[in-house]
Amino acid sequence: MDLKPGEAFLLPEHMRYKLKAPFGKVLSEQKAIGILEDSKPFLITVGDVVTKTVILAGLKPGLAVFDSKTRRSREKDDYLLDFYKSKEAVKNPPGHITYELWHKVGAALAQRTESHIFVDGEEDLAAIPCVLMGRTGDVLLYGVPDSGIGLVQINNVAKDIAYNLLRMMYVEDTNKSHQK
Repeated sequence: MDLKPGEAFLLPEHMRYKLKAPFGKVLSEQKAIGILEDSKPFLITVGDVVTKTVILAGLKPGLAVFDSKTRRSREKDDYLLDFYKSKEAVKNPPGHITYELWHKVGAALAQRTESHIFVDGEEDLAAIPCVLMGRTGDVLLYGVPDSGIGLVQINNVAKDIAYNLLRMMYVEDTNKSHQK
């Protein structure tokens, strides 16, 4: 599946409950960091708290996707903006995966160099393209509020789950929706 410029995947309101169930294992910060220190995979983080936790533990994400907000708070945490002097910036409204986000994630994962994507909007659904475009053996970490860290070992099963989540979404022409 792919998007054209000006398009976005949109998760319908009535399907949002499906994403409440954790994708992968939910672990404590300590357990997740321990696993990563032992295996040293190419690491992908989605979310501010999990990215900051990984950095403070001395690990470096190969790809970090963040929006400088925690729990959709208007109160910004500039730690990651200050930490990552060089970053790509994309617009991505809540409940969407925009063309821009999709392609920045794909380019970052293809290059396999340390990349940072600042999302103006919401980064929650970025985990889907990260899993779909990540390589087998990569590890995705994302925050699970009040529970810990979600850890997804990227493999064919994880890719199938991500693909099925993407199939619940529909493609929206963002040029038309913003002209109203």
